[in-house]
Amino acid sequence: MSELVALDQSSNDLQGLLPTFMVTMPKLSALSLEKNKFTGMISSQYALKAVILIEGTSTFARLLLGGNYLFGPILGPLMSMKPGSANVSLVDNCFYGCLETFFFCQGGVQKSLIACKIFRPIIP
Repeated sequence: MSELVALDQSSNDLQGLLPTFMVTMPKLSALSLEKNKFTGMISSQYALKAVILIEGTSTFARLLLGGNYLFGPILGPLMSMKPGSANVSLVDNCFYGCLETFFFCQGGVQKSLIACKIFRPIIP
């Protein structure tokens, strides 16, 4: 049972899938994992913690995942978010459905297909 409220691990050359244990930290409400080399899809646990208040836990007020190699669909809970509900950023990843109409895709572009393919074998 961590008492951690905020964690910034930006620009640390971290690799692999997004760590799932961070979502289970009940008081963690600000998480920045920007500018690393995380890959894979955003798990539904991350999306739900950004949107839904679960008893005994706090939601993400800030979830910054830009500058990685994340890919896949933008999950429904994130799509339902309204601007101002939380500070969420998914820019500079490999999401090709991350349109500027979504507030969490604004302020930057996605990586090129070539940049994403160079990161193989992790990105399909």
